[in-house]
Amino acid sequence: MLVRKERKDISEKDAQKALFEKESGNSFYVKKDYEKAIMCYSRSISADPFRPVVYCNRAMAYLKLKNYAEAYADCSKALTFDPTYVKALFRRGMASKGLNNFDDAVEDFQHVLTLDPNNDIAKKELKEIISKVKPAENDPLLVYPVEHPDEKEYQKPLKVIIVGDAVKKSQFNSQQPALSDESNGTKQSEQKISDYELNASIKITRIPKCYAELRADWISIKDQPLALADYILNIPCDCFSNLLGEFLDGEFVANLLKAFMIKVNSEPQCSISCMERLELIGKAKRFDIVVLFLSRADFIYLKAVLDKAKDVCSKDQAQRWDDLFKKHIETAINKNDNEEEASVESSQ
Repeated sequence: MLVRKERKDISEKDAQKALFEKESGNSFYVKKDYEKAIMCYSRSISADPFRPVVYCNRAMAYLKLKNYAEAYADCSKALTFDPTYVKALFRRGMASKGLNNFDDAVEDFQHVLTLDPNNDIAKKELKEIISKVKPAENDPLLVYPVEHPDEKEYQKPLKVIIVGDAVKKSQFNSQQPALSDESNGTKQSEQKISDYELNASIKITRIPKCYAELRADWISIKDQPLALADYILNIPCDCFSNLLGEFLDGEFVANLLKAFMIKVNSEPQCSISCMERLELIGKAKRFDIVVLFLSRADFIYLKAVLDKAKDVCSKDQAQRWDDLFKKHIETAINKNDNEEEASVESSQ
């Protein structure tokens, strides 16, 4: 993958600077100082131009300032790294809407719903655009989102998760995938979790001794959920706790939540070990900042792991983990359509 090869040329100093500037940008964003946030994100990109989350964050800041063209460009750049990046697709749809490019907006919102069928915000935006432009019923490009007859089925976390990673990247060779690609993605979403095992070809057995080793290893396996889960579970809790002070950021946590969800689905006996690592993350000083940039889907992954763990853990452990995460999970999952801002500002 191009990103991995190029990243090797990034020095440790530049990597640290990029992370610092990104987190500084996140802090300014939370304070609604969007111009300063953009400046920080831009410096982060200059230091390390291969992190799609930074482009996506800067795009959100541009959206807040109604700089739609710049937001569109940043989202498109993020999607060159990962064409299935839901937040970038959604934000590019919002940018297209702001530019009155409704066809492009519809295409991106439909793609979002292919990858995340429960994304109520994308459904709302799609309905709003369709209502605004009043399309002909036979227009093949504009398709009304259809509610699933069994809403409870879509509340099951594992149904949501499989969609994102199951789409083979070879199906998304263009920056703006065609709708035929979306139908292929839907078929791929029906693959079982066991398919991930076949794709987890990279396995790292060493225990990282420092931030640089952890970061390098994570970059090489972050797109391999089972490999990432095995790697983190191989790190003793005390060692993992020491590394978190330097490494904790939204992208890492989001990757890990998805990886752990996939792991416990195939190996439920690992759920307690997964929750022990997540507990350390939840207790880290920077978690209160990181949690602001996690998406609704990320919390669905967390709930899936927690639910599995509760089947086998002690009452004390279940209570401790509920106390730590339940409020965050309920707030994220139960967002209604009026809470658009919290959803679109998630992550990274």
